[in-house]
Amino acid sequence: MENFVYMVGLAVLVFVISAIYYMNKKPQATKSEDTKTSEKEQIPEEKEEPLPAGQAYPYKLTQRIFSDKEGYFYRDVRPIADKLGLIVFTKVRLADLLYIPKGTDKERAWFNKIKAKHIDFIFVDSNYKVRLLVEVDDPSHNRPDRQARDEEVDEIFRQQGLEVLHLRAWGKQYGAEDLETIITNALNVQKISSRK
Repeated sequence: MENFVYMVGLAVLVFVISAIYYMNKKPQATKSEDTKTSEKEQIPEEKEEPLPAGQAYPYKLTQRIFSDKEGYFYRDVRPIADKLGLIVFTKVRLADLLYIPKGTDKERAWFNKIKAKHIDFIFVDSNYKVRLLVEVDDPSHNRPDRQARDEEVDEIFRQQGLEVLHLRAWGKQYGAEDLETIITNALNVQKISSRK
């Protein structure tokens, strides 16, 4: 009888430990749920741990936020944007311009597609409504992977009623008048002429 009580107690203990383990275990995604799910989507996100006291962060400050072409463009476009009553923002993440409605199937996967992409320049009006998106394309945009990325981003914004303006050869050789014509045409507004 004593052995029977011991065995029942041991079985109950094993059952309780197993129940606690399975209740705390995160569900794993299975490939059978969706054959199109990529391996990247199945990798759980790392938990952010606070940095231990006294430990340095591994980051280094970038020396420049613009390429030469982006710098020339920004220098030339700021006065034009002011003249048109627009504000220029740079390097804006797609995730700051778009959102995925709650309850969308595969919401996390859709977010992951846009979270690390950005638009070089966005123009907004005084109500902060996006009026124009501009990409200043350097030679890296000739690579097939970048062209596929550009086509995808262009289509995302096309579905939102916006076209992305790609400037493939911006540089010192262009003047402010050329840029003003390009911007006003893209905005579909008449060129503003100054009154004398």
